[in-house]
Amino acid sequence: MHQADFVHLVRVSEIDAQERPEAYRKHVVWFAALGYGYVALSLLLGCGLMYLAIVLGGARKFYPAIMCGIGGATIAWVSLRAMVMRTENAQGLEITAEQAPQLFKILAKLRKKLGAPPIHRVIITDDFNAFISQQPRFGVLGTAHNTLGLGLPMLLSLDPQRLVSVLAHEYAHLRGGDGKLAAWLYRSRIAWSRLADHAFDNSGENDAFAAVTRGFVNWYAPRLSAKSFAMARQEEYTADRWAAQISGPEHAQAALLEIALLAGHMQSDFWRQYWRLPAQHAQPPQLPYAWLAAGQLKPPAAHDLQATLHEIKTEKTGHTNTHPSTRERVQALGGAVQISDPSIKKASGMLGNALALATAHFDKAWWAAQRKNWQHLHQQAQADIAQISDLESKMRYLQLGQIERLARLIERSQPERDTLALYQQLLDKDDAHPSALWRLGAHHAQRGDMAALPYLQRAADGHSHLGWAASSLALQLLDRQPFDSTIGDMRTRWRANQDKFSKLEDLCAQELSDSNVLDHCNRHALSSDELADLQTSASLQSDIGRIWLLERKLRTFPWRKRYIAVVSVANRQQNQTINWAEIEARLDLPGRVTCLDERWLDDVMPAKQRPALGSAVYPAAAN
Repeated sequence: MHQADFVHLVRVSEIDAQERPEAYRKHVVWFAALGYGYVALSLLLGCGLMYLAIVLGGARKFYPAIMCGIGGATIAWVSLRAMVMRTENAQGLEITAEQAPQLFKILAKLRKKLGAPPIHRVIITDDFNAFISQQPRFGVLGTAHNTLGLGLPMLLSLDPQRLVSVLAHEYAHLRGGDGKLAAWLYRSRIAWSRLADHAFDNSGENDAFAAVTRGFVNWYAPRLSAKSFAMARQEEYTADRWAAQISGPEHAQAALLEIALLAGHMQSDFWRQYWRLPAQHAQPPQLPYAWLAAGQLKPPAAHDLQATLHEIKTEKTGHTNTHPSTRERVQALGGAVQISDPSIKKASGMLGNALALATAHFDKAWWAAQRKNWQHLHQQAQADIAQISDLESKMRYLQLGQIERLARLIERSQPERDTLALYQQLLDKDDAHPSALWRLGAHHAQRGDMAALPYLQRAADGHSHLGWAASSLALQLLDRQPFDSTIGDMRTRWRANQDKFSKLEDLCAQELSDSNVLDHCNRHALSSDELADLQTSASLQSDIGRIWLLERKLRTFPWRKRYIAVVSVANRQQNQTINWAEIEARLDLPGRVTCLDERWLDDVMPAKQRPALGSAVYPAAAN
């Protein structure tokens, strides 16, 4: 089903839900029942063919009997196999009522108020989230096994009353009365969606499942999702109303806003702040979840909260998710979209003895995965700090490249320090310095300061490879300002700028796609410091054996750095899967890098047609 057709069906369902709610609900129920009718008819056909096989066998018509028997058994088996396809349970640390009596007591009260089925399993996860997962016992058919998942970071962030609102919202999806229909439709949507994924994953197989069920499933699953979309979205509003009724409207509204305001902070700033510790500590003073539980995470800055609030106010609800936007949900509860007071007391106390168990569980798993990274980053930071000290001792005599190097070292290993003065010094020495213009412009833009615009304008005018990014950042800044005619005029100019640079970016993309990946490549021109940074970042990745590095020249953007890294895999295993995107993201280079597997290069390009790779840049002494 094409995306445009899906969106059209969703919009039709939304109109019907508003104008003819009862007729719409009946239509969705009947369409959902169609899937069950497919199962019943398939089983009936299969059983009928098997009965016919018995009759034909009794009449000694063995060949037709065998064919009917095989066909009937196949159809019946395939139908049952599709309907009872199981999925894995949600993963996390399972806790019990004995470990967290307060949490389970709250769940018992919610179940009674909502007339809902029991929660069979409660797990703690390591993300900032809460959910109820339903695993149908017999695929599309039958009742479900209910799992409540609670993210430890959320428990360590929200006020208890706000968490109760979150729990009430999730549990309300399973409530009795009209909730049973919503829960049934939810399970049906999920089950048929999984069946469609399964059919797609097996699209190359010529088996019975592919032959008998793929066509129906691929036709039915997206249409069920689209037709029931409006009902699913209405269910989110209904669950919010139940949460407000149980915990109080003020707590329900505050929970929605605080979660939206903190989600990005917990996903990025939590780890950004925590990864500053290796600079000072060879071993973690506290592992991350214990560190978070101890209240070490600094709250988001006021300008970051204002930026996130602007995103919340301007977020548009699409058709990829049945959840309405936070703004729409808060306003539906009669609240104002504003920065809520932060939680003071944390809901993690509800976990009782399970809190220490969960913290230790996730910290242990994290340290096992990140121990080597921590040690390397500590060593790198000590080397950076030594370089910082040496450069600062010669501050009066530093050249432009050395000043920029000092600023980058401080940002990497001493991020609590302010580097604006260094970038201003760069700009005083070179009024068109690209890094200085960009960093100063970005600094002011992130704080909603209109002083960013002159820096961004000079960056765009003088350095075309920065033009699109500078224009986009300027437009984001202007979107956050109170509207007047002056702002409107500036937006028009910056929009024209963005369109102009978008065309250049398209030309650059075309240049890259029209040529071989190794065309216009020469030996790299990294400085000794940049080469050392690359070698350090490569040493943190166990899959890398050696690296040869080339620099690709772009006609559209001559000053934009683009690198090709030819990589040999260390201790390659048979059928080993290499995450090249992750390797590219973690290599420390002053520009974008594309990694090529040395073995692939040998297969597709004769040595005579390649540019000279030169000596390997990693390990340092490799040839």
